[in-house]
Amino acid sequence: MFRIFSLYHLALFKFIFKSKLKKNSFDQSVYVFFAHQTYRFPKKTSSDNLFLIKMTKRLAFAQFKKQIFFTTGINSTHAIFDGNLKAASLRINYVQRLDDVKINSVFGREELIKRASFLLSVFIVIFLAISFPLLFLISLFTTDKIKIALWLLNLVEAMHLNKIISLQKIKTLYFFNCYENDANLLAYSLMKNNIRIEKIPSEVPLQFWNKILVANSLNICFKYQQDEYETYKETIFVDTIKNWIPENSLQLEPFYSGRENSPSKNTIGFYSSGMWLRAAKGRIDLKDNALENEKYLLQLLIDFTKTNPLYKLVVFLHPIEKAEPEKTKNHYESFNSSLTIANILKNNNEQFYNADVAVTLYSTLSYERLFWGFKTLIYPLGHAGFPLQESNFKNVCLTNETELTAKLLTALQQDNITFFKQNGIDSYTYNNYPFFQRN
Repeated sequence: MFRIFSLYHLALFKFIFKSKLKKNSFDQSVYVFFAHQTYRFPKKTSSDNLFLIKMTKRLAFAQFKKQIFFTTGINSTHAIFDGNLKAASLRINYVQRLDDVKINSVFGREELIKRASFLLSVFIVIFLAISFPLLFLISLFTTDKIKIALWLLNLVEAMHLNKIISLQKIKTLYFFNCYENDANLLAYSLMKNNIRIEKIPSEVPLQFWNKILVANSLNICFKYQQDEYETYKETIFVDTIKNWIPENSLQLEPFYSGRENSPSKNTIGFYSSGMWLRAAKGRIDLKDNALENEKYLLQLLIDFTKTNPLYKLVVFLHPIEKAEPEKTKNHYESFNSSLTIANILKNNNEQFYNADVAVTLYSTLSYERLFWGFKTLIYPLGHAGFPLQESNFKNVCLTNETELTAKLLTALQQDNITFFKQNGIDSYTYNNYPFFQRN
């Protein structure tokens, strides 16, 4: 516990005194910790002068609640760390099948502020009481009010996680939830306590949250991430690379592996993120023009089908849209188009064959479709520097309206095999993995 405690305090010291950070794994972890955005609290929290008080109170009361974690009952030194326990069974199956190990437990971040041991909780309550005045004073002079409170929360979580790992005699931790700001500092601290950290960053490109990454092993979930590793390897501090698969692949295996799913001919798929509805509910930060970009791409595809009436546009709704069918129906009718809505009773990733070619802004479904061998084009509006120009992945990404029209027409006239070969991404699909050839 002392090593965790001291490393987190050293990180805070470097932040307060604006120490010049070196290009080593610890200093880069400190940079990510204080520079990157957290997705755990609303944006307005950054200006809440009372947030540290609320956080300290929350942490103190949490020490009177017992921590819950998912246990398999198997005697093993391997465990999983995730944001919560909702997908525990899926995570266990994923790791056990890909790495041929047995999992002991799954620890959820949401539970980590609660008591792991009586003595540790007593220490935390005393520490909170002693440190609060100084931390509150520091927070008054910090522009982003969330940073000090978040440091305190992450410290408590790290101490509890370290304790429960020790009690369970865990030696290897499979680390999901890699996008949070403390993912590297937590990994670094646990590695210093001789815990092997294997990070699973999901199929989302490393560029967005994991250009700086600290672990023993980086378990790549999508082929494009290999090109990213070569580009960012100066700030990806790992010993080994493992070639894994997208996180939901095992759930989708019965739908696509070894099956001939002929796509609906002359159909174009648009995967909505429901930005219009999120905006109406005040759930998104519009600084990256997410709302405008999604509407713009949809209108481009509507115009394309009007110019090329042979093709039909199919919209795959986001879950938040499916939850409000009347509003959603009215929204899409306002486009005055002959677009159709995909089957809302099926998950979108279970009906890839209902679109011959999909065009997306930016969605994990893009990578899942490509992995399962379905033609997909990405128009990454609002994401500068993506994709890497030295990667073949750029061949299925669009940069302007003219390119969209040209590449979409070409893709619609190609079969799946030709599409992947001519774009140089035929190695991206599931049938290139020995894992699926064995099963």
